Amino acid sequence: MKEPLSAKQIWICIAYTILLIPFAILINLALKWCFNNILFDVLNWLNRLSIVMKVFVLIAAASIVIWFVTLSLSVAFSLLIGLIFRKLPINGFIVVVSVLTFIVNVFLGIRELWGIVLHWNLWTVIEFFMLCLLVLGANYSLVAILNKKKEDGQLT
Repeated sequence: MKEPLSAKQIWICIAYTILLIPFAILINLALKWCFNNILFDVLNWLNRLSIVMKVFVLIAAASIVIWFVTLSLSVAFSLLIGLIFRKLPINGFIVVVSVLTFIVNVFLGIRELWGIVLHWNLWTVIEFFMLCLLVLGANYSLVAILNKKKEDGQLT
Protein backbone atom coordinates (compact mmCIF):
# COMPACT_ATOMS: atom_id res chain seq x y z
CA MET A 1 0.00 0.00 0.00
CA LYS A 2 1.26 3.46 -0.86
CA GLU A 3 2.15 5.87 1.88
CA PRO A 4 0.20 9.14 2.15
CA LEU A 5 1.77 12.34 0.89
CA SER A 6 3.82 14.30 3.37
CA ALA A 7 3.33 18.02 3.91
CA LYS A 8 6.51 18.70 1.92
CA GLN A 9 5.20 16.70 -1.06
CA ILE A 10 1.87 18.52 -0.91
CA TRP A 11 3.63 21.91 -1.00
CA ILE A 12 5.80 20.72 -3.89
CA CYS A 13 2.66 19.68 -5.79
CA ILE A 14 1.09 23.09 -5.17
CA ALA A 15 4.28 24.86 -6.29
CA TYR A 16 4.41 22.67 -9.41
CA THR A 17 0.84 23.57 -10.30
CA ILE A 18 1.43 27.27 -9.70
CA LEU A 19 4.59 27.22 -11.86
CA LEU A 20 3.10 25.09 -14.66
CA ILE A 21 0.16 27.40 -15.41
CA PRO A 22 2.33 30.42 -16.41
CA PHE A 23 4.27 28.13 -18.75
CA ALA A 24 1.02 27.06 -20.39
CA ILE A 25 0.06 30.72 -20.82
CA LEU A 26 3.53 31.48 -22.18
CA ILE A 27 3.15 28.68 -24.74
CA ASN A 28 -0.20 30.14 -25.85
CA LEU A 29 1.32 33.61 -26.22
CA ALA A 30 4.27 32.24 -28.21
CA LEU A 31 1.91 30.34 -30.50
CA LYS A 32 -0.26 33.42 -31.06
CA TRP A 33 2.81 35.50 -31.92
CA CYS A 34 4.09 32.79 -34.25
CA PHE A 35 0.71 32.47 -35.97
CA ASN A 36 0.17 36.21 -36.34
CA ASN A 37 3.69 37.19 -37.40
CA ILE A 38 4.90 34.19 -39.40
CA LEU A 39 2.51 31.40 -40.27
CA PHE A 40 -0.60 33.33 -41.33
CA ASP A 41 1.47 35.42 -43.76
CA VAL A 42 2.92 32.24 -45.24
CA LEU A 43 -0.53 30.64 -45.49
CA ASN A 44 -2.02 33.75 -47.13
CA TRP A 45 0.79 33.68 -49.70
CA LEU A 46 0.17 29.96 -50.21
CA ASN A 47 -3.52 30.55 -50.89
CA ARG A 48 -2.66 32.93 -53.76
CA LEU A 49 -0.70 30.26 -55.66
CA SER A 50 -2.03 27.98 -58.39
CA ILE A 51 -3.25 24.50 -57.47
CA VAL A 52 -0.09 22.73 -58.69
CA MET A 53 2.19 25.07 -56.78
CA LYS A 54 -0.02 24.79 -53.66
CA VAL A 55 0.37 21.03 -53.64
CA PHE A 56 4.14 21.23 -54.11
CA VAL A 57 4.65 23.96 -51.53
CA LEU A 58 2.24 22.39 -49.06
CA ILE A 59 3.97 19.04 -49.20
CA ALA A 60 7.54 20.31 -49.18
CA ALA A 61 7.94 23.77 -47.72
CA ALA A 62 4.96 24.04 -45.39
CA SER A 63 5.78 20.75 -43.73
CA ILE A 64 9.36 21.89 -43.15
CA VAL A 65 8.27 25.30 -41.78
CA ILE A 66 5.71 23.82 -39.41
CA TRP A 67 8.15 21.11 -38.31
CA PHE A 68 10.84 23.74 -37.63
CA VAL A 69 8.50 25.99 -35.65
CA THR A 70 7.16 23.05 -33.65
CA LEU A 71 10.65 21.79 -32.92
CA SER A 72 11.89 25.25 -31.90
CA LEU A 73 8.97 25.91 -29.55
CA SER A 74 9.04 22.42 -28.07
CA VAL A 75 12.78 22.47 -27.42
CA ALA A 76 12.66 25.96 -25.90
CA PHE A 77 9.80 25.18 -23.56
CA SER A 78 11.10 21.70 -22.71
CA LEU A 79 14.41 23.23 -21.67
CA LEU A 80 12.69 25.88 -19.56
CA ILE A 81 10.36 23.41 -17.91
CA GLY A 82 13.13 20.83 -17.52
CA LEU A 83 15.46 23.29 -15.79
CA ILE A 84 12.80 24.40 -13.35
CA PHE A 85 10.99 21.12 -12.68
CA ARG A 86 13.97 18.72 -12.84
CA LYS A 87 14.37 18.55 -9.07
CA LEU A 88 10.70 17.93 -8.29
CA PRO A 89 9.67 14.42 -7.31
CA ILE A 90 7.00 12.82 -9.47
CA ASN A 91 3.78 11.53 -7.96
CA GLY A 92 0.27 10.87 -9.22
CA PHE A 93 -0.90 14.43 -8.64
CA ILE A 94 1.90 15.95 -10.74
CA VAL A 95 1.20 13.48 -13.55
CA VAL A 96 -2.52 14.32 -13.53
CA VAL A 97 -1.89 18.09 -13.42
CA SER A 98 0.63 17.89 -16.27
CA VAL A 99 -1.65 15.83 -18.49
CA LEU A 100 -4.72 17.96 -17.73
CA THR A 101 -2.79 21.16 -18.41
CA PHE A 102 -1.62 19.67 -21.72
CA ILE A 103 -5.17 18.66 -22.72
CA VAL A 104 -6.75 21.98 -21.71
CA ASN A 105 -4.03 24.03 -23.42
CA VAL A 106 -4.33 22.00 -26.64
CA PHE A 107 -8.12 22.36 -26.55
CA LEU A 108 -7.89 26.13 -26.09
CA GLY A 109 -5.34 26.46 -28.90
CA ILE A 110 -7.41 24.41 -31.35
CA ARG A 111 -10.57 26.27 -30.37
CA GLU A 112 -8.87 29.58 -31.18
CA LEU A 113 -7.75 28.19 -34.54
CA TRP A 114 -11.30 27.03 -35.25
CA GLY A 115 -12.63 30.55 -34.67
CA ILE A 116 -10.14 32.09 -37.11
CA VAL A 117 -11.31 30.15 -40.16
CA LEU A 118 -14.14 32.03 -41.90
CA HIS A 119 -14.87 29.61 -44.72
CA TRP A 120 -13.85 26.00 -45.14
CA ASN A 121 -12.48 24.31 -48.24
CA LEU A 122 -9.98 21.54 -48.84
CA TRP A 123 -6.98 23.83 -48.37
CA THR A 124 -8.20 25.41 -45.15
CA VAL A 125 -8.94 21.95 -43.72
CA ILE A 126 -5.38 20.81 -44.57
CA GLU A 127 -3.95 24.03 -43.11
CA PHE A 128 -6.13 23.65 -40.01
CA PHE A 129 -4.88 20.12 -39.36
CA MET A 130 -1.26 21.13 -39.88
CA LEU A 131 -1.68 24.02 -37.43
CA CYS A 132 -3.37 21.66 -34.96
CA LEU A 133 -0.25 19.49 -35.13
CA LEU A 134 1.80 22.59 -34.37
CA VAL A 135 -0.37 23.29 -31.30
CA LEU A 136 0.03 19.69 -30.15
CA GLY A 137 3.79 19.78 -30.67
CA ALA A 138 4.31 23.05 -28.84
CA ASN A 139 2.18 21.95 -25.89
CA TYR A 140 3.95 18.60 -25.66
CA SER A 141 6.62 20.30 -23.58
CA LEU A 142 4.08 20.42 -20.73
CA VAL A 143 4.27 16.63 -20.44
CA ALA A 144 7.84 16.19 -21.72
CA ILE A 145 9.16 16.41 -18.16
CA LEU A 146 7.19 13.25 -17.37
CA ASN A 147 9.03 11.37 -20.13
CA LYS A 148 12.36 12.53 -18.69
CA LYS A 149 11.35 11.33 -15.24
CA LYS A 150 10.21 8.00 -16.70
CA GLU A 151 13.58 7.54 -18.42
CA ASP A 152 15.32 8.30 -15.12
CA GLY A 153 13.23 5.63 -13.38
CA GLN A 154 11.33 8.04 -11.14
CA LEU A 155 7.98 7.34 -12.80
CA THR A 156 6.51 3.86 -13.09
